[in-house]
Amino acid sequence: MSWKSVTISHGKTSKAGMMRGDEIVVGSDLSNAKTLKVDGKTFTVESCAPDDREENWVLKLLNGSTKEKSNDEPDEGGDTDNTGE
Repeated sequence: MSWKSVTISHGKTSKAGMMRGDEIVVGSDLSNAKTLKVDGKTFTVESCAPDDREENWVLKLLNGSTKEKSNDEPDEGGDTDNTGE
């Protein structure tokens, strides 16, 4: 899974950050945040700590990844009546 650029909103402020799965890296201390909006979707913050170099903050989101879950249905085509044909 690769990193993607996101907009993180907390209160009236917005920050640019990077997201991969349920992890966000941002240049601001958001340790007091209980919830955040990431590209408009609300997440609960599980933890927030400075990175190893103490230049950025790493946030772990409780809700997991923004990746949509599969409903195990094909988008198009496929064997809709399960006949194997």
